[in-house]
Amino acid sequence: MKTVVIGDSHIVALGNAYRAKPQRYEELGDVAFGKLFGFVTTIRPFFDATGEHVTLTDPEAQACLKGLIGVPYFAAGDQNRYVISMAFTTTFFLRLAFWDNFRPWRFGDVSRQPLSDAMVRRIALEHFKHPIGFFAALRERGLSIIALEAPPPRMDDQAGIDKHGRDGFLEVNRLSRESMTEALAAMGVPVIGAPEETLEEAPKGRFGFLKPEFWNVKGQDRHHANRQFGHFALKETIRVLAQPVGTERTA
Repeated sequence: MKTVVIGDSHIVALGNAYRAKPQRYEELGDVAFGKLFGFVTTIRPFFDATGEHVTLTDPEAQACLKGLIGVPYFAAGDQNRYVISMAFTTTFFLRLAFWDNFRPWRFGDVSRQPLSDAMVRRIALEHFKHPIGFFAALRERGLSIIALEAPPPRMDDQAGIDKHGRDGFLEVNRLSRESMTEALAAMGVPVIGAPEETLEEAPKGRFGFLKPEFWNVKGQDRHHANRQFGHFALKETIRVLAQPVGTERTA
């Protein structure tokens, strides 16, 4: 059995941490890392689920997956365990033009239409419907999968903060991530949360900003984490993988 860590660009920090000092993570056993695509790919349909197979539609993603597991698709009966970063990248969601006219009811510009928690959650589920469908397709075929939460938002993401205000920014992030966690839990998919060591204190517990020492500061990056974050994320991954993960089919 191999542990296959795949998904969007947030996988890179974990892969970099592992390659720097693999001896730190011996509990992972046989492990492979692969960035399939950037998160923007998952805003649109990006996979086909037919029969016993789930196939990514992007040729480069297919090639990456084949390099990791030997075939360019996921199949029922696959004995690997998958850690997948995909359904928690809130960067684009937080910057949608939609938020120019709406806000979470607790915070934000009072000139904007307030939205209930339930409505923000519903909007988040719609935004992330394709990643959710992907996780569901894998579970229906009995694969062992765990979701990896993306790094928390950064306080230097000025575009997002300007749109919501600081508190509103964190509130939309919280509600959207909670909605993802609940949707995945309903299909039996555990979530590896952002490590507590990497978080600034926040009124809503673990939904604070990413501490600056864990930022990736290359170029104009305003939402990725660095290799040190990857280290803590791998340690949290090891902790979660030590717990039983269901592989029964859900359909």
